[in-house]
Amino acid sequence: MNRSAPFNWKLWLLWVFATTLGWLVGSSFLPLELVAGLSIGVAQWLVLRPLFPHSWWWIVLSASGWMLGWGISMALVIPESAALIAGIVGLSTGGFQWYSLRRWVPIAHWWILVSTLAWIIGLSGFTDQRLTGMIVGIITGIVFELLARHKK
Repeated sequence: MNRSAPFNWKLWLLWVFATTLGWLVGSSFLPLELVAGLSIGVAQWLVLRPLFPHSWWWIVLSASGWMLGWGISMALVIPESAALIAGIVGLSTGGFQWYSLRRWVPIAHWWILVSTLAWIIGLSGFTDQRLTGMIVGIITGIVFELLARHKK
């Protein structure tokens, strides 16, 4: 992808849609801690697939990072702190996803920070829970589009 090209709104919109759909499907099932990471990973992978070869690891890493983040949060017994739980889940998920992105994008380390912040905003109760996927998709989609420009 050309770094000086105009912003790829189609790629961004696909990412937002995939993240929103993945969240809505995943959050419709219990336990949320297990299913949401997998469904979001699958939906986002459909957007990643044409850009990055062998990106199926994104699914595994997204689900693993999501479950680890929730597991740590529950082990620390911090149900009253939505922002802290969201930060742990976002950091864990973003860190695992970074492991996949780093093969194709030299500046992929930014993904960890953005994922953490996006999940804090999306899961902290500032908005309706049904909007979480869209909020996370909007924020991470901007950075995903920018990272895709730096593809190796």
